[in-house]
Amino acid sequence: MNKMYKQILLFAITVMDIMPVFPQYGRDTLIVPEVTVTAPFINQAGMEIVSTFVQQSSIIDGTDVELVSALSKKVPGMFATERGILGYGISAGSAGKVTLRGVGGNNNGVLFLIDGEPQWVGIYGHAITDIYLISDIASTTVTPMPQSVIYGTNAMGGAVNMSLPEAHKDGSKFNVSARYGSYNTNQFSLNNTFKIKKASGFLAITNQHTDGYRQNSAYTSTGGVINLAYKASDHQKLKFNTMLTWLDAENPGKETVKLQNANQWVWRGSSSLLLENNYSKYYGFVRIYGNWGIHRNNDGYIQGKPQNDLIFRSKDYNCGVKLQESFLPFYGNTITVGFDYSVFGGQARNTFSQKPDYVIVEQTLHDIAPYITIRQKLLTWLELDAGLRYNYNTGYGSQWVPSGGVVCNFPTNTGLSLNVAKGFRAPNIKELYINTDPNNMANPFLLPESLVSYDFSATQSLWNSRINLKLSLYLIKGKNSIITIDGQLTNSGKFANYGTEFSFSIVPIRNLMLSGNYSYIHTDINITAAPTHKLYAECKYTWKNFTFELNTEWVSGLFLSSNQSRERYALLNAHISRCMDIKNVSVSFFVSGDNLINTRYYLVSGFPMAGIVFIGGVTMKF
Repeated sequence: MNKMYKQILLFAITVMDIMPVFPQYGRDTLIVPEVTVTAPFINQAGMEIVSTFVQQSSIIDGTDVELVSALSKKVPGMFATERGILGYGISAGSAGKVTLRGVGGNNNGVLFLIDGEPQWVGIYGHAITDIYLISDIASTTVTPMPQSVIYGTNAMGGAVNMSLPEAHKDGSKFNVSARYGSYNTNQFSLNNTFKIKKASGFLAITNQHTDGYRQNSAYTSTGGVINLAYKASDHQKLKFNTMLTWLDAENPGKETVKLQNANQWVWRGSSSLLLENNYSKYYGFVRIYGNWGIHRNNDGYIQGKPQNDLIFRSKDYNCGVKLQESFLPFYGNTITVGFDYSVFGGQARNTFSQKPDYVIVEQTLHDIAPYITIRQKLLTWLELDAGLRYNYNTGYGSQWVPSGGVVCNFPTNTGLSLNVAKGFRAPNIKELYINTDPNNMANPFLLPESLVSYDFSATQSLWNSRINLKLSLYLIKGKNSIITIDGQLTNSGKFANYGTEFSFSIVPIRNLMLSGNYSYIHTDINITAAPTHKLYAECKYTWKNFTFELNTEWVSGLFLSSNQSRERYALLNAHISRCMDIKNVSVSFFVSGDNLINTRYYLVSGFPMAGIVFIGGVTMKF
């Protein structure tokens, strides 16, 4: 069966089975709800219908261990690149680039957050997505519209907010997980969730490794999470979290340019201290946060050619303070005021064995921004919201960021929303000051990229919430894109994206869920990591203590680079698990198979993805 016939077969299966993922409220069913529309960290009414909320329990037992790869399937309009079984790497040939509705990718337009704390590298302005593991996250909210009013830069295309687990009942629970599969791929994780009177916490450690399916493509990472909380009273709560991750990744190079000794070593850490207040007429928080990284990169050498004597090293930081308070002055009205201050930067240098180090850049920038949002309920089913942010940066100057929307929640379980929002992405330190590439010279006079996004979304729940539908239509117009002209970075690019996203789910019988999503996007320029068509369909059936799952993916119109032909592929994946209780210990065994029809495909130019991959494992909860 050749590649074309495989894709036709998978497309036919997908069309018959497509049923996206939405919640089932109050149903006596063994199927676990997976996605609902909510936005706990977004203080804008319309965003609640636009956003997609993904529970960790819906994706933890698959072959994916990186959160971003799993979200790329579950969330319409979202796409993430990969180059191997585990890890994304850094520098040339790296993956983990994320787009929402065609915004993001290499341009860092999607903001990642941990419980509302921004996560990005101080020099390069993007997140290191390797560090976000499914086992460390309780739930994730993906908002595919600009969130710059609340979060500022890098939220131009939207935001991905990850929530750490918390305990709500006294006691202690342990979760031990081990998995092993193809190409010596293994993962071990241990976490503990506890609550003792007013104190609670979550502790986790994870180690994962793969030899890779290509020569010189091994990957290893070890990470830990501490999330603590203390409820001082009914009105105040103190929270602290910290994450630390080490990773060692090999870059095998493109198929046509195979590399030797191309290694990347990365230390990433982040910490946050949060004081919450919650009263009947006002609530809010003050947060102090910081994240940092130490990177070492060897670009390697081509076999038969001289070895590379250069090692690239960098240190970066991104720290800040955020204050936010919401007031309820009268019925139906919520006014939120906030203030952001951040300082970010770092140092990058080239080191050599036989000559002194060369400092490429050492720079610090400051960002200051007050903002306000207002939500007003006019009728029981009608709400309006508006927001405004003034952002000042010591590098590029100032930026005004407005947003507005209207949302209708009718008694017929119908929701409608219309949102308009501006987003922006500030030029990062690399684009402003690093001149190591003669074909891509920095420009200290760059201005922020910006866009205006228009979104109309509708949701409908039927049959006591056993059928749920969602439709979104959007238009995005951007300007001041940072592009290269005659070897110099400049603000000259414009773009326009429009598209639609559709998802629905159905629980036809008690133990069966059919779900899926489809997204279409049109871009007026060639954008990598933004396929024209993306389709995901899933069938999940529970029988006694067994769960059977079959899912398919179909992607078409994917540019691997701006001057390459479009990539198209289809995948078939399966998962079987069994749960049982053994002496007060809940034990779950599972086996998963990815790409069961052995499709050959690419998500990064020159880096073929793996064929058939099997993973098996066990999870114990006590």
